[in-house]
Amino acid sequence: MRVTEGEAGNAKGRRPLVRAGAAYSHISNVRVLAGRELKRTWPSYLTSGLFNLLFGLVAVFLALTVWEGTQPGGRSDVDGSVLLSADALFIFILVNLAANWTSPRYMDTRKDRFSEYLEFLRTLPVLPGEAVAGRAAVMVAAAAVMACVFFAPLYVLAGESTWNTLGPVHYVCFASVWVAYGLFSSGALLYLELGVRGAAFRFWCLMIWTVVLLGVVLLCNLALDVHLVAGSLALTGEYGALAAIGALAVGICGFVLLALATARRAERRL
Repeated sequence: MRVTEGEAGNAKGRRPLVRAGAAYSHISNVRVLAGRELKRTWPSYLTSGLFNLLFGLVAVFLALTVWEGTQPGGRSDVDGSVLLSADALFIFILVNLAANWTSPRYMDTRKDRFSEYLEFLRTLPVLPGEAVAGRAAVMVAAAAVMACVFFAPLYVLAGESTWNTLGPVHYVCFASVWVAYGLFSSGALLYLELGVRGAAFRFWCLMIWTVVLLGVVLLCNLALDVHLVAGSLALTGEYGALAAIGALAVGICGFVLLALATARRAERRL
């Protein structure tokens, strides 16, 4: 694995494949690819984590207001703009749990970094499925860390009154529902990263992460009178761990299915 992404364009020839049936080789390739990805991109993940932490601090006021309004005997006159802002903030952060927007692969608009990365993978003795699995492993790890970075300070800063009304079990279930949303969107992001070219990636990210999601939030809040943060609090308050497990099962299945679709797409591109 001595070839760099910058040298990938000069590499010639077909990729050698690992030995058939060598399961340990597949696992080793996935581990090496994931480790290399983390080693190269960890500074930008720190920056992304800092942004998530700051957004989490901003979310404290909104979340506290929504939580107070969902408690029995609590405020029933929560302003609609607060509910809308809370939904938009949670959607924006949690659908991007595994994204690394400060990475050069995302920020550099002058080059097609995604196709360059595929060219680099083509020079390595790995299968397309292994390349996708390595990237998927990094995204799952990033999503887990970013969820903690966002949700842990949010609960710590909520205060004793909130701890008494919103216990740790309820809060973990509430967070798990949103992490499930994040896993599903991470699968879509994985497909876009390895399945399309850079220009198409940015277009679809703009469409999905801005137009579609903002439209969903506005539709739910203004037309249907459905509030996502308040609704997920009520759902987990009524069904507890059952709601969290069900949501996580859907999120994990969605991520796996999208990863498999990405592997098939990457096999055609590699």
